[in-house]
Amino acid sequence: MKTALELPELKVAWVPVNLRNRIPLVANGTVDISCESAVNTIGRQSQVDFSNPFFISHTRFLVKDGSGIAELTDLDGKSIALSINSVPERLIKSLLERDNLNVRIVPVKGKRQANPIWQG
Repeated sequence: MKTALELPELKVAWVPVNLRNRIPLVANGTVDISCESAVNTIGRQSQVDFSNPFFISHTRFLVKDGSGIAELTDLDGKSIALSINSVPERLIKSLLERDNLNVRIVPVKGKRQANPIWQG
């Protein structure tokens, strides 16, 4: 920020945030900016402003090689882990409902709970 704004005297105070408090902390002025990826939703737009996009990501499924799962419909009759209260969770649930797919959802709190490899 100092370099981009050409403000060598700019003071930066790092404030820890998490997925639950980052929007409220920006909205109430505790932090001036949250430098991370955040899904720009209408609900969030009513609380904070967003910069121009600098990174675009997509929701994708992580599956075992050779599983035969390539499309959403390939999940019919299978189980999937979904991070609770996330934008991908809402999106995937709506798509499963739209296509009337029988998919068992295993709710998880995040990557570490969903995938034991993250634990190491």
